[in-house]
Order: sequence, then structure tokens, then C-alpha cells
Amino acid sequence: MKRIVIASHSRFAAGLKETLQFITAMEDIYAISAYVEEDGKPLEETIAELFATFDPEDKVVVMTDVLSGSVNQKFVPYINDHTFVITGVNVPFALSVMLMDEAGITSGYIRQAVEESRQMLLYVNEMQPEQDEDDE
Repeated sequence: MKRIVIASHSRFAAGLKETLQFITAMEDIYAISAYVEEDGKPLEETIAELFATFDPEDKVVVMTDVLSGSVNQKFVPYINDHTFVITGVNVPFALSVMLMDEAGITSGYIRQAVEESRQMLLYVNEMQPEQDEDDE
């Protein structure tokens, strides 16, 4: 089974989860909003409890906010052939992964999705709109 985990400092993960569910109507997304959870559990414990619910053969895609951040670092021990950790996540990347079937989730696919999502980060002020002569 494909598992999508979004983890961040504060509530970015919860917001991204909500956005993805709005766009796709998919429900099976796990969000970890680190350091703001009401239960006060250590982040490591929250992650361990979540991963304990997954089958060892599940494909798990973890998306985090910041590379050198503590949230990202807590997932590094879980990396294996079936668990992929990506940081600096954006909506295009997350949508791509959500819409891919489990069999398609591979290291090669993840690399390609990362590259494609990088192309979606643009400075719009410097973009020149294409003019079509038929446009009004």
C-alpha cells in the first residue's frame, strides 16, 4: 500500500494535507505538525507509532519542509528501499506522488518528480506572458 506522510514544523503539514485532499478528494494522507501537537509526545515517538501501523512492504513517501531541520532528520533512520524522504516539498510534487500508483513509486520516479516540481518554482514578476495574435 502507498502511504503519504507530510511532516513539518508547526502547521504547514496540516495545511498541505488539507490542500491535497481538496484537490484530489483522497483521504489517506498522514500529517505531522511537529512541536504543536496537543498530546505533547516527542516527535520521535509520534513517528515511531505511525510507522508501526505500516506494513514493512508499504511504499512510504515522507515529505518534509526543511532539509537541515529537526523534522526531516527524525525521518532519516526510516529510509530504505520502500521509504522515500523528500524535503522542500511543494504542491506540484505532492500531487504528482499522490496521483501515482504504488507500483510507480520508485527512486527513479521520485527523482523525476523532484526535478519537475523544481520547474514549478518561478519568479512570476520576471515572466513575460506569451502573446497570441488572436488574443483580445
